[in-house]
Amino acid sequence: MEDFREEEKDSRDKEKSSKKEKSLLNRPSLSPYEQGTAPLHEITSSDTIQGITQAQQQSTQHPADALCPPALRERGYSIINEIGGGAFSKVYRAKYKPMGEKEIAVKIIQLDKVSEQWKEKCLRTELKIIKKLQHPHIIKVWDIIKTRRNVFIFMDLAENDSVMSYMQRENRPCSESEARIWFSQISGAISYMHQRGIAHRDLKNENILLDRDMNAKLTDFGFACFTYDKESRQQIYSPTLCGTMAYIAPEVLNPPYDARVADMWSLGICLFEMLTFQKPFDERLPHRKLLNIQLKRNWNFPPEIESKIKDSVKDLVRKLLEPDTDQRLTAHAVLKHPWLLGR
Repeated sequence: MEDFREEEKDSRDKEKSSKKEKSLLNRPSLSPYEQGTAPLHEITSSDTIQGITQAQQQSTQHPADALCPPALRERGYSIINEIGGGAFSKVYRAKYKPMGEKEIAVKIIQLDKVSEQWKEKCLRTELKIIKKLQHPHIIKVWDIIKTRRNVFIFMDLAENDSVMSYMQRENRPCSESEARIWFSQISGAISYMHQRGIAHRDLKNENILLDRDMNAKLTDFGFACFTYDKESRQQIYSPTLCGTMAYIAPEVLNPPYDARVADMWSLGICLFEMLTFQKPFDERLPHRKLLNIQLKRNWNFPPEIESKIKDSVKDLVRKLLEPDTDQRLTAHAVLKHPWLLGR
C-alpha cells in the first residue's frame, strides 16, 4: 500500500513515523484482505431477493438468518441477531463456519433505501477506504459481498459494544486511566488514517468500539473521505456538512474545510465526553448560536470533574477544541502530548 505522508503543521520537515502500536489481538488466520483474495464479491441477482425469500421460508435457525442469501451461507456465513444500525444500514451478529463458528459482525447496507448519488459517491468511497485500512485499533473487515439489493460488510465483532454504551451501562464517565488508554488507541488510528490522506468525518464515542479485551476499535467509515489527490498532488477540501452535530467542528458549518483538522475537534469532544459523561456544547442550539459559543471558547469542565483530573488532560482538550484551525493540534502532535505520555 502506497502511503501518503502528510506534512505536520508543527514541522515542515519529514518526521519519522510514530511508534508502531502493539497489536492486542492474536488472529487465528488472515482476513481475505491480508491474504490478497478478492476484495469485493459480486453475487448475481438470482442470489439476492429470490435467495432471501427462500431463506425466509426455509430458515429454522433464527429469523435474522433469513437476511443471509444462500450464496453467503455457502461461503460459511450465517446471521444471528441485530445489534445496531441506522437509517440505511443495520449491524448484525454473525458466524463464520470455516473459522470454527467464529462470531463476527456484519453491516448490511440496504441499497434500495439510498440515492443513486450516495451509492456512486459515498458507498464507493467507503468501500475503497475500508479496504485500505489495517491497524490494530481500526475494526478489521474480513469480507465485502455485494448483491443487487444489499452490501454485506463482514468485520470483527466488538463484544463490549462502544465507549458510549460502556458509560451508559456504568452510569458514569470513564476514569482518567480508561480515557487515556482508549483515547491513545483511537488517536493512533486517526494518525494512521491522516498520514494516508483519509479523514473519518464522524468521530464520536458511539463509533469507538470495545473488543473482548476492552481495547478501542474505530468503526463506521460511511462519511470517511480522501483528503489528498495522488494524481494532481493536491489537497482535497470537504465541500459538504456531514457528521454528528454534537461533534462537528465550527468550520464544518462553513465549508469547504480540511476534514483531518475537523476530525481533531471531534476527537476533543470525544475526550471531553469520556471524562465528564456530557458534551461541552448543546447541539440543540441554532447553528449560528452554537457556532458563536464555539468560536468564543465558551465552555468549561464541570467543577466536580475539573478538580479531579490532571491539568495536562485539561490542556489537551483545550488544544483540540481550538476554533483556530491553524492552532488546533494534529493527530501526530496529540500522540506526543504529555498527558498521553503519562505526565
